[in-house]
Amino acid sequence: MASNTINTTRTIEFAGAPEAAREAMQQAMVARKGKIIAGDELSAKFGSQVMLRIVGGWLMPTKSFPVKANATFVPTANGTEITLHVADSMGVGTKAGMKGKYERAVTELAGDLVLAMS
Repeated sequence: MASNTINTTRTIEFAGAPEAAREAMQQAMVARKGKIIAGDELSAKFGSQVMLRIVGGWLMPTKSFPVKANATFVPTANGTEITLHVADSMGVGTKAGMKGKYERAVTELAGDLVLAMS
């Protein structure tokens, strides 16, 4: 991961089996307009790189910034531990002038998904 990537990691205790936790997280991601990515772990992309480049970060709402979320699920004695990692997915380019707004986009998405799982 690039050193200038903005990211956050949250741990969630879910009172259910890993399959139920995965289903609940997937529903939360889709409700937040995430596009699910096929793979072993649950991943989703949010926002649009194209719109960020056309409209610009100053005019775009944080919910439209390109962000990616990954969730992993580990069974525990009390249910499932979910590790949620959310990071920007801007790709090539600079975040000059919009770093704070990008940090809000990442933390807001992580907070929304954690709230949806509680």
